[in-house]
Amino acid sequence: MRRILRGLSVIRGRFGGTVLVLRSAAIALFVGLAAGAACSSGSLRVEDGWVGETRGMLSAMRAEGKIGVDSIISLGTPAYAHLRGRVSEESSYALTFFAEGLPKIIAGTLSKAVPFGGVRLEFDDLRSSGLAAEMIAEASGFLPTRWLERIARLNRGRKLVVGIASRGQYRSGRIMTNNLKTSFHELVHAYEGDPPKHLENKLRSEFYERKTSGKGAKKLRKLSRITNLYFYGHEEKFRAGFVCNYIGKERGVELMSMGLECLMWNRYNIWNRDPEMTKFLLGMMIFFGESGELNGEFVQ
Repeated sequence: MRRILRGLSVIRGRFGGTVLVLRSAAIALFVGLAAGAACSSGSLRVEDGWVGETRGMLSAMRAEGKIGVDSIISLGTPAYAHLRGRVSEESSYALTFFAEGLPKIIAGTLSKAVPFGGVRLEFDDLRSSGLAAEMIAEASGFLPTRWLERIARLNRGRKLVVGIASRGQYRSGRIMTNNLKTSFHELVHAYEGDPPKHLENKLRSEFYERKTSGKGAKKLRKLSRITNLYFYGHEEKFRAGFVCNYIGKERGVELMSMGLECLMWNRYNIWNRDPEMTKFLLGMMIFFGESGELNGEFVQ
């Protein structure tokens, strides 16, 4: 930079004020580049802050060997604090069942701590809907890589059969869907399929009990009666205590699937109305997205 400025000074006599302009431009360029580098470095430091904290907590959880609901909530807290403002800004763009902007932001951010997407799910083309396959494939990018690997593993090498239906469903390698959110929801069910992970079920059950018990122990109520929706069977019941009644379905069977659907699209404004559950769900994605194993064994 000094050589450039000296060179400009030498020829100043010949070109007068023109050189002054060039010299000022060179200085401005140099300062701008330096400032840009500083901003970029600062951004990385901010980004590394929550990621480093999260990875440090994961290491501590592994070393301690004791995983509970409170530790999972703590694990999700740095990501929650980092993402909450961005989610609030983007929520207005996540109003339709086919919107993919917000889940891309959330998954992309979490991927700095644990890997997301990257697994190509196989579909039975002869028995599957092309549109359903496209939606399932897109939704798979919003799940941790290890979850997708588990889905492929649980299907024992068989190709998924996917189709279009008025109500989503997952059953033994068959997924019925009608939009992107439902596709994501059913993929979470596929991840939770048999054989179940003991630790995940334990944490899910404990969190469900925490939200639906206590002083005002919640009674089971029929979803069909409270929602007036015909497709809920008489046997489908829930306990209150969540931003969405369906999350409270009996035994917590929808806690992860419906909960994560709400988290990814900020349905029912869950990020602001229920920070505890949002942190819990983020912690579950991070912990079991990283592996969820200690010394090769799932914690009991």
